[in-house]
Amino acid sequence: MTAQEIKNRVEAITDLSLGTDFIDYLNEAQQAIFVERDWAFLIDVDTSNTLSSGDDWDTLKDLPTDFGRMLSMYVDDSLYIETPYIDRQAYKDGARRYYIDHLNSKFAFLGNTSGSYTVYLYYLRQLTDLTLLTETPSLPTIFHRILGFKVAIDYLSDQESEEGSVTDKIVQRLQVRYARELNNLVIWDAHNQSGAMNFGNESIPNTRGTNDGVINDL
Repeated sequence: MTAQEIKNRVEAITDLSLGTDFIDYLNEAQQAIFVERDWAFLIDVDTSNTLSSGDDWDTLKDLPTDFGRMLSMYVDDSLYIETPYIDRQAYKDGARRYYIDHLNSKFAFLGNTSGSYTVYLYYLRQLTDLTLLTETPSLPTIFHRILGFKVAIDYLSDQESEEGSVTDKIVQRLQVRYARELNNLVIWDAHNQSGAMNFGNESIPNTRGTNDGVINDL
């Protein structure tokens, strides 16, 4: 559905004529669903960066433009672990480590290496806000129905109404439907991820200042 089609649906549900602020409500609804869980359809991988000889803890690299949150990072076949930004200097000689500069949308590797290796950055994509009614939400089509429910709930809740009024009862019914639809989508997403669950949860030893002999040669 386009934003206009969702708007038509919400107007049919609420029997109201929505104003220009509809897009704001729709974007807020998207974000509310986005933060519910790490949805499978938002997981992506970026391979545009390399770890090269001469890189050090101050060699900043670009995060993807649609970066939302880091999931994991591999350099060739080696899993790297994230170090807090404020600890980057203390671990600047650590192997298999990186840190993120969220303010500037950058990241860098700690330690040093010889050779050149491909970086596999697995991350959760950030949703793109809509600006026009002709645009389509970032969420897959299967979510567009629930977006309508969420917008209707938020829009009606912002209207002045007394407890027990017709509007209040409509909001309560919509909240029940929204919760049911959201639960169905969570189950759907869980099935999508069940075949690719993280089975590699081996703990990475603290390699601060040590030579592990793999990629990072300290």
